[in-house]
Amino acid sequence: MDLRLNIRVENLFTETTQESFLSRTEESLKSLSLKFITNCKGKFKLKIKNLINGKQLLNSTHA
Repeated sequence: MDLRLNIRVENLFTETTQESFLSRTEESLKSLSLKFITNCKGKFKLKIKNLINGKQLLNSTHA
């Protein structure tokens, strides 16, 4: 787990009002899910690119 995430979660629990705690938790979750989505998309695109390059390489060696 990311150390920065741990620190943010600890800071959330020191909040005095529940409303403030909930809004900050929501923001943290949004940014976390956004990071996750962009990371996955990047890796996924890379995999597809590698697959296409691999297929082209195979086709050129068989031709």
